[in-house]
Amino acid sequence: MAPDPINFGDSEGPIRNFEDTDNILAGLTDGISLLRSLPQIDNERIYGVGLCMGGAYITRLAFLEPRLRAIATISAYFDNAMAFAGMMPEADRRAMLQGAAAAREAYFNTGDVQRYDVLGGVAPDNVPEGTPQYYADAADYYLTNRGGGTHAPNYSNMVPAFQLPIDPTLNHSPYVDALTLPTLFIRGTQAATTGPLTDAFFPKVPEPKELLEIDGAEHFDLYDRDAYVDQAVDRIADFFK
Repeated sequence: MAPDPINFGDSEGPIRNFEDTDNILAGLTDGISLLRSLPQIDNERIYGVGLCMGGAYITRLAFLEPRLRAIATISAYFDNAMAFAGMMPEADRRAMLQGAAAAREAYFNTGDVQRYDVLGGVAPDNVPEGTPQYYADAADYYLTNRGGGTHAPNYSNMVPAFQLPIDPTLNHSPYVDALTLPTLFIRGTQAATTGPLTDAFFPKVPEPKELLEIDGAEHFDLYDRDAYVDQAVDRIADFFK
């Protein structure tokens, strides 16, 4: 089961393209309940897979969800404060927080949703010099038919201005002892942003756990490049079995 979260894709939700962590987790929990209501589902073999921020969400869910038997994360965000620090200078982070607060206040007062380009105006055919590789790769995925365009007509890179690109307070490390189910971690060896997050989190996690490093893969390669995705899928299938 691969649900569109509330506010995204074909799901309902009044503020489009608004990534609300609490709503996403509630939707995942309801998804487990739905699966367990179906007669063809083995309730003892329900597993979770999360990619990118999905890896953060499925891990957070695993802390409190006893109905999951194992999880796998791919290019996951386990410590967004660390990720933020690597993406932009402190002054830029502070300006982003101030802008988000002003946009939320405007929404509170008027009901109008101001929006901004989460990709920073970078386009596949227009990557300014000095652009971090992560944003260039993101534009190549989301603004082409790889992950957007005709492939995903409901996608938009224009998100509410009161939403930060990623929740800067999300950090799973303080709760690592609660991750007691079998966990498989997957990262690309060239994933400069998310790879170090897995490297820092993995040693803290209790057994049983496994780590798969996919040689040569960058973050977005694990979204749709068959040479890399096939390795991840095969290992996940073996791990869950």
